[in-house]
Amino acid sequence: MTAHSNTKTAETMPAALGIAGRILLACLAAGIAGDGLLRAGPIGVNVLLWVFLLSGLALWLARKQPVMSRRDDGLAAAAMILCAAAFAWRTDPRLLLFELFAMGAILALAMLRQPLALLTQAGGWSCLQGIWRTGISVALGPLALVGEDIAWRDLAHERGWRRGLPAVIGIVIALPLLLIFGGLLALADPVFASWLRALAPMRLPVLISHLVLIAFFAWITAGYLRGVLLRPPLDLPAVWQPRRAPVGARELGIALWAVNLLFLAFVMAQFRYFFGGSHEVMVTPGLTYAAYARQGFFALFAVAALVGPLLLAMAELQKFSDAPRSSRLAFRVPARVMLGLVFIIMVSALARMRFYEQAYGLTERRMYATLFMFWLGAVLFWLAITVLRGRRGFLAGVFASGMVLAWALPVMNPAGLVARVDLARAARGQKMDAGYLAGLGPDAMPVLAAGLPRLPLAARCAVLRGMRARWRISARFRHQADWRIWNVARQSGWRLEKSALGSLPGLGCGKMLVAKKP
Repeated sequence: MTAHSNTKTAETMPAALGIAGRILLACLAAGIAGDGLLRAGPIGVNVLLWVFLLSGLALWLARKQPVMSRRDDGLAAAAMILCAAAFAWRTDPRLLLFELFAMGAILALAMLRQPLALLTQAGGWSCLQGIWRTGISVALGPLALVGEDIAWRDLAHERGWRRGLPAVIGIVIALPLLLIFGGLLALADPVFASWLRALAPMRLPVLISHLVLIAFFAWITAGYLRGVLLRPPLDLPAVWQPRRAPVGARELGIALWAVNLLFLAFVMAQFRYFFGGSHEVMVTPGLTYAAYARQGFFALFAVAALVGPLLLAMAELQKFSDAPRSSRLAFRVPARVMLGLVFIIMVSALARMRFYEQAYGLTERRMYATLFMFWLGAVLFWLAITVLRGRRGFLAGVFASGMVLAWALPVMNPAGLVARVDLARAARGQKMDAGYLAGLGPDAMPVLAAGLPRLPLAARCAVLRGMRARWRISARFRHQADWRIWNVARQSGWRLEKSALGSLPGLGCGKMLVAKKP
């Protein structure tokens, strides 16, 4: 037990429970709320409400003994809520997945309880160990919370708990056993199954699904809150480090020079495309836009993405080497040369994507790939001016830039940006994928509704046909929707889609496009 668990609790709670007991009650509330809010799909304002509740519970439990400091605790909660707000605003699954990763990073830093020290002082090795300890705490923390942190023997001697506590524990143990054996016996005898249905307020599969969701959300909440409030903070100097690395700066430098020669050969092969552009693609035998741009871009993106972790791992490895500090130039010089060559490779990749977009238009996948290529370039540049110059703060810069990107993406509205670019191409008479535009989702509907009247008749009708198909498929779902999945983009998108399908057929698309009112 830490100092947190020895804190005097309120008079209404037995001393044996302490902070661990409050965590237990908080995770039960979070589990019930998670089942009530998040079992309805698709996601929307329910995610924001649950994250708001989780942040409020964490701040309430830490009100007397802040995890980091009162200001930092509040900032972490505000950052979590800001990322969760994207789920009530946008519907793009790629954007929401990035917001989910951002919230995971915030939770991980809060659990380490020394975010500034970790990001500005610790190296990559300490960061990996901190992440590992965080995962273990979330996975196994609830077991330690119930088995170690609560003094059950002392609680059994508390007045008012002597008789009630054994009954509560017995019911908790019996509940899963009753569900398992009751379900099996109900399958064996229909008469017995009818008796159970008469006793149970809901069907057994539905009841089990509720209990499973409650247990899942309560488990992860208990693991997180215990890791934040009861586990000792990460002691950076005491983190285990390898005694001695088997290689030094010279060996690593030789390996980097070998890879640099490979990169240099590739860069020399790219100059003809830098100066010749799309003409060189067309005249090169066996080379198509798909092979040159799409496949080539993602291969080069993978190369650039691997270089950062490679250099970071090598730089971390030098810290455990016996080589003198003066020999570290043998690593830093080829590392800087590698970054220079990688920047040229990234320019080649972006040029490939530009050719591809000019030929076939913009998609969300191409836009996200381009956006993350620019972010990766900024990360590699930051690595060059921090890690390769012996300075700290690389992880802090990566985290800050990732948070800025997570908060900027909902404002940018990637789906709307793709629709705007492709509609402009169609208005100029260029090729357009009408089915793809119609399937961009609610985030793109304001742009589509405003841009469709300016399209040529054939392109306008093609988009409307795709929108009509989506409208009929989602009509039944809209009638079943409830407040938990409310979303700004989805709500306005349905209204604009209905308006577009009701008014634009009169502009020349024919009666076949008139949407049936669901």
